[in-house]
Amino acid sequence: MRRIEYAFLVAAGLVFAAMPVHAQVPPDAPQLREQLQTLYMLEISQDLCKFEISDDQQDAIGRQTDDLEKKLDMSEEDSNRLYQQLENEMKSQKAGGLCNPKGAWAKTFKDELAKLGG
Repeated sequence: MRRIEYAFLVAAGLVFAAMPVHAQVPPDAPQLREQLQTLYMLEISQDLCKFEISDDQQDAIGRQTDDLEKKLDMSEEDSNRLYQQLENEMKSQKAGGLCNPKGAWAKTFKDELAKLGG
C-alpha cells in the first residue's frame, strides 16, 4: 500500500475513533461510518481536486449521506466536524499527490462514483 493511502486510512480511523458514541449505536455502525466517510470524501474531492460529479451522482450522494447520518444518529455538529476533519486531512495530502488524476485516489473516486450510477 502506498504511503499516502496508508496515512489517510490511519487518519480516517482516528477521526472515527474520536466521534462521539450515542446510546443507540447500530450494530453495523463501523460499516455505515465508512460509507459516510467515503461519501464525504467524494464531495470534498469535487472541490479540492476538481474531480467531476454529475448532478445525478451529487443527488445520490446527498440522499445517501442524509440516510447514513440518520442511521448513525449524528447531530449536524457531529457530521460537520467529521466532514471538516476529512477535508483537512485531504488538504494536507494534496501536495503528496492525492489529486493526481492518474493516482490511487482518482481511481477509487471513479470506482465509488460508478457504484452510485448516474
